[in-house]
Amino acid sequence: MKKAKVLLCLAAVLSLLCSTVLAHELAKPVRWSIMVRNRYTMRVNYNQLSSNSPYRSAIGTAMSAWNNPSQSLKVQCFYDSSISTSTVDIVTVSSDNTWKNLGFDPSADAMTRLTDTNNYSFTSVQGATSSTGKIKYASVFVHPNDGRDMDDEQRQVTLAHEIGHCWGLGHAPYSTDSIMISPYLERIKCKLYSHDINDIRNFYGTP
Repeated sequence: MKKAKVLLCLAAVLSLLCSTVLAHELAKPVRWSIMVRNRYTMRVNYNQLSSNSPYRSAIGTAMSAWNNPSQSLKVQCFYDSSISTSTVDIVTVSSDNTWKNLGFDPSADAMTRLTDTNNYSFTSVQGATSSTGKIKYASVFVHPNDGRDMDDEQRQVTLAHEIGHCWGLGHAPYSTDSIMISPYLERIKCKLYSHDINDIRNFYGTP
């Protein structure tokens, strides 16, 4: 009986350790594949947001959340003014019907669609198992309401969260402080938490 209890305790400890170390994957592990100067790099464009979208003022802060710890992470985001060279495009969906026809969750504020190196496209919540696992392009679609029912910080968190999906991160559990919690909780700010930093290091290594 004592031996069984010891084994159960060891299993519980190992489970706890694994849950704090292992990254939260999509249905199949996917990774951003484009590197510039030894860092995985996204070139982000938002020309396809509606002209008066309040998300426009949130993008800089959302990207900075991923760039601030650049000395310890091997990922970076840059603004790209041209959709011909951008690798991540942020787009306002024109109507509720279009959102529905795209197959997106009607309760979601934004959805990310990833495209792999074989030009196979899938959303960050389904379809990953048929991909190459190497992502070369992503579209972040924002709901037709353009985030007008949110405050500035919530819009920043929304975009930073979707960029996390572009990197291949799945959703984190509610009990964890993470930019990848969904739905977003009031305690979550537009920054990377230790959970997110550890996940990105596990995914991509360190510089």
